[in-house]
Amino acid sequence: MPTKLYTQKKNKLPDSDWLPKESKFYKSFIKNLKNFDEESKKRLTEETKSILGKCIIPDSTDSTSNTGLVIGYVQSGKTTSFNALTTLALDNGFKLVIVLGGRTLMLTKQTWGEFEQNLESHLDENEVRLPENKTIIDIKNINFNHLIKSHQALSSEPIITVHLKHQQHIRQLTNLIKKDEFKNIIDDTNVLVIDDEADSASLNSKVNQEGYNKSAVYAAIKDLRKALNRHSYVQYTATPQALLLVQRSDHMSPDWIRFISPGKNYVGTNDIFHDDSDLVQVIPTDDLVEENSDNSEISASLFKSIYSFLIVASQFTMDKDNSLWDKNITMLIHPSHLTKVQNKLGELIYEHFQDWKYLIENNKKEWLKQHEKKLKVAYDNLKSTSKKLDSFDKLFDLIPYLINRVSISVLNASDNKLLPNS
Repeated sequence: MPTKLYTQKKNKLPDSDWLPKESKFYKSFIKNLKNFDEESKKRLTEETKSILGKCIIPDSTDSTSNTGLVIGYVQSGKTTSFNALTTLALDNGFKLVIVLGGRTLMLTKQTWGEFEQNLESHLDENEVRLPENKTIIDIKNINFNHLIKSHQALSSEPIITVHLKHQQHIRQLTNLIKKDEFKNIIDDTNVLVIDDEADSASLNSKVNQEGYNKSAVYAAIKDLRKALNRHSYVQYTATPQALLLVQRSDHMSPDWIRFISPGKNYVGTNDIFHDDSDLVQVIPTDDLVEENSDNSEISASLFKSIYSFLIVASQFTMDKDNSLWDKNITMLIHPSHLTKVQNKLGELIYEHFQDWKYLIENNKKEWLKQHEKKLKVAYDNLKSTSKKLDSFDKLFDLIPYLINRVSISVLNASDNKLLPNS
């Protein structure tokens, strides 16, 4: 079947193969969505039906499968989309949803947690099962007998199972599906497989090596799909180029493609990174940190960023009861991919804030004098992009008090022991 690329004209979505219906799972999910107005909910519902309507027809009893690709902008709501797709699938005869949730346990746990939150009431009523699969042993203990109605007084319970995108975890799931006690159950079950960030690890990274080889995760996913009698494999990504260019004979080559829309308040790279952007400040080349640098100073451009952060933190404090500021204000500094450079800079910033705190405590007037002009420059830069800032004097007066509340942490794999918890 040739791949079709659809363009959306006048918000009209392409036709589906069948029409999904909304019932209890999807209705409770969409009702409880936060920060979605009715128009956004309507659009999400239309797009989710368009995606599920290209998956296998749930009334079919034949052995069948297809592969889909869902494309969305970076951080534009792909997780919300596949949560919506899952709940709608449960309402339309899909009893087993397998989610390949990420390459790290942290990401997988986050994905599992979102399903738990969205399905809370149904989990409490034993209407659906969401096993935790942190280890190989956990996967071995999944009981697919819940997929069938074993007694007239009991109802079947669909299963959503979230997995680490690792070959051993995927193969253990495949082995469980192929066991004699479950094989007939799975063969009669409509299965939805969702691959989050499908361009990461899922593709065959050995395809161009001499001969035909299969990378470990790719081979594991392929074997999983072979073990499923009736299923759709839906890939989610913001970077689809490699998926679109795989050979048509590859099991990951999409039979159909759908696009999802970002929310109306979405801010993406096109909004920020363009020639006329007022939102980007270019870091001078001299301020870039070399890998082998022993630099023991904070660069001027980083100081400018810190001053901007303090202005925003001050505005946040003034507006803390405003729904616009519903989370803490944070600043992420990423100077290098090397943990030793990250640790060093973290310590420098921490020590600098300690010096500021000491000077403010003993001579606040002197600290204000030293930093007023630089903070004013930061304020003017921010003022050029927002009309909602209070007066500089009002924000400037609060900053010395906020410095005592700033918490500084280094987040990397080395677990920096030299930097105290602030």
